[in-house]
Amino acid sequence: MYLRPITQDEYTYWDTLVNFPTQSLAWARFQEKQHNLVELLGIYTDDHQLVGGYLLVGKKLYNTRFKTGRITRSQYCTPEQIQALDAYIQDKYVYVTLEPYIVKGTPLPTSLRPSPFATYAQWTPEIDMTTDWESISRNFSKAVRNESRFAEKNNITVTIGSTHTEFEAFLSMMARMRERKTFLGHSDAYYTDVYETLAPFQQIQIANAYDRDTLVASACIFDFHDTLYYVYAGSLGRQTPKGAMYLLIVSVLQWGKKRNKKMLDLFGSLGPTDTRPHPWQGFTTFKKSFGPHFVQFVGAYDLIAMMPLYRLIVFTSRCMRILTFIKKRLLLTNGK
Repeated sequence: MYLRPITQDEYTYWDTLVNFPTQSLAWARFQEKQHNLVELLGIYTDDHQLVGGYLLVGKKLYNTRFKTGRITRSQYCTPEQIQALDAYIQDKYVYVTLEPYIVKGTPLPTSLRPSPFATYAQWTPEIDMTTDWESISRNFSKAVRNESRFAEKNNITVTIGSTHTEFEAFLSMMARMRERKTFLGHSDAYYTDVYETLAPFQQIQIANAYDRDTLVASACIFDFHDTLYYVYAGSLGRQTPKGAMYLLIVSVLQWGKKRNKKMLDLFGSLGPTDTRPHPWQGFTTFKKSFGPHFVQFVGAYDLIAMMPLYRLIVFTSRCMRILTFIKKRLLLTNGK
């Protein structure tokens, strides 16, 4: 088994090889817009059959020849596949961080080491849409059932589509969200690049909730294969009409059912029994109210090609985190 960049002819069926939006051809184009180094690496058997692939996103280490890489949510993580990846990155990358789409408890190749560079939540709530609507809604909490009906009766409506007008509404909601000090969102330019890249591939939907003519909640949904992903979302906070966010998710589920989607991935949370004080506790509780199945992934691991440089990067990263923490504490103290 070996890896090499795919040929132009192989681009046309790349998406049939991968199972997650951040491994798709559209996401490769988005990463290029973000000025990242992008490699679409085919996984080939010894008799040259293409059997899988990695979207490897790289970053240069300042002005050096060295690079670091990241492969997010790939299902390819057997010892043979990782050995082929290891051979490919030698003399090209200091290390590559993998966050596999593999559930916790699955044995991993021993060449991988736990990473301090995780970007994805280890847990995600998923709603099975292959059953009938009665079975899906039976798992909703009482609050979801009652408040979504209340919202409908009080003229809250939800639109779902991928037009530029719908995206502009989403963008305006994200701008309002960024006004809150506790919200760590992306820039308008980032969201625009996501939309403009994924829309031609028909891999994005925008769900907007309105109180008559006023936008009160919005969500960006990735639409890849038979799964919907609830990726970015926002609302008016305490000013959001009762039940509007519940109705938005219910509407996305109904929209997906009509189009024979199999799952809604609510895209990251704490674990289902995690009650510790945490910034994610609010949206975890919200997602839990729809009665999803919680999936725990293996987490982030590094495949290291240049150990001395890797250790230096890890040390520097830890120092930066400590300095950032001290700076925040000083700002809070001075603010008092």
